[in-house]
Amino acid sequence: MQRDHRYDATTVMWQYGKIKIFSDLFKWMPKTAVALDMNVGPRRLSKCIEDPTLLTSEDIGKLSDLYMIGRAAIKDLIRAQLKAQKNGPGKV
Repeated sequence: MQRDHRYDATTVMWQYGKIKIFSDLFKWMPKTAVALDMNVGPRRLSKCIEDPTLLTSEDIGKLSDLYMIGRAAIKDLIRAQLKAQKNGPGKV
């Protein structure tokens, strides 16, 4: 199976600082496509996007491979989202 080109577009957005929190990864790449590529249900992925603490290390590895973004960077995006959720909307 060939990797979807939209992952590359999302990676570029991350490199240019347009992706600040974990859920931003899914603005340019449909959740259903990512869920399919990760071999997880779309509903489970949606829950993980809302609450990234539900992600396993295997999930983080798969996302890292798909987006070609390091695991540490994915974890940074997760931390940024959790901080934003704690601080309230609009405060990244």
